[in-house]
Amino acid sequence: MQNHLGLPPSILALFSPRQPLPYLEPIVKSKLPPLEGVASYISFFEDPKPNESKWKPPEPRYRIRENKKRQKLEKHEKELKEKISKCLFY
Repeated sequence: MQNHLGLPPSILALFSPRQPLPYLEPIVKSKLPPLEGVASYISFFEDPKPNESKWKPPEPRYRIRENKKRQKLEKHEKELKEKISKCLFY
């Protein structure tokens, strides 16, 4: 048997309304303590001396590349000098 929409009952059952949701009382949230900054904890840290900083900024990448390049050149020059000295005194 079909209804006025032309759909069988098994398909119409998919579109039928569900039971309403049960009412629940709202959740009562506990009050949180007021927010504070970190100023109260500063006394727990050591006093930094202005001239005794342990942190040093990292070396820039271009200087690292230059140093590696210079070291390779020096190593190569040293090897060439050794080879030349061996060849001359045979």
